[in-house]
Amino acid sequence: MVLVDPKVKPVASMVFEAEILVLHHPTTIKPNYQAMLHIGSVRQTATLVSMGKEVLRTGDRDKVQFKFIRQPEYIRPGTKMVFREGRTKAVGTVSSVVPQESLAQQRAKQKDGRQKQYGKKSMGPKPPNGKPKEKIEKKLDALSIEQLTSAASTSTSST
Repeated sequence: MVLVDPKVKPVASMVFEAEILVLHHPTTIKPNYQAMLHIGSVRQTATLVSMGKEVLRTGDRDKVQFKFIRQPEYIRPGTKMVFREGRTKAVGTVSSVVPQESLAQQRAKQKDGRQKQYGKKSMGPKPPNGKPKEKIEKKLDALSIEQLTSAASTSTSST
């Protein structure tokens, strides 16, 4: 939880970029490497998503992209960070933050994706008995109004 002035318009983020300096690492760091990040009051494991170089070793500097594992966090560009895991140590500065999409935006994108995938009109799920909607509607059309009203009156009189 963060106490922030609403004028700042704080946005939580899962993905951000940082410029890091690897102080020590026994071998090489590659994409998908996971380590504990400390950014101000934030302490969470993150995955190194992408980087400018193919591998990073002790003494290397690079601009990398991280993604938090568990939940989005409120971080600001310019904040100092520490990256550690076992004997690995790296320091850096958050350079940019990719804002987390709101839940409504994510659902809208998912809905658009489904409409593009299946066509604009979705038929929806099949009824529980497994018969398509159209067959049921045809059977209802075939029944006369008298049959429907007599069936309804017999069911209400028996209860």
